[in-house]
Amino acid sequence: MELIVQGIFVRLLKLPYSVKGVTTPNNDNTYNIFINEELSDTAKLSVLDHELNHIKLGHFNALEPITELEESAG
Repeated sequence: MELIVQGIFVRLLKLPYSVKGVTTPNNDNTYNIFINEELSDTAKLSVLDHELNHIKLGHFNALEPITELEESAG
């Protein structure tokens, strides 16, 4: 499955069990959000919300420790 909304590409992939989701920025100011396809639908939505928060909060240019960024993304 792939969903594209305003420069954010959301894809379901088989990821390692410990990885729920990850977001990568692109050079053209778009983003890829990868969500573990093995998660429940409820968990997928929660991960999507978390990853969108990283984008909204500008975490890709942040200098704070990753633990603080993860906590602030919810």
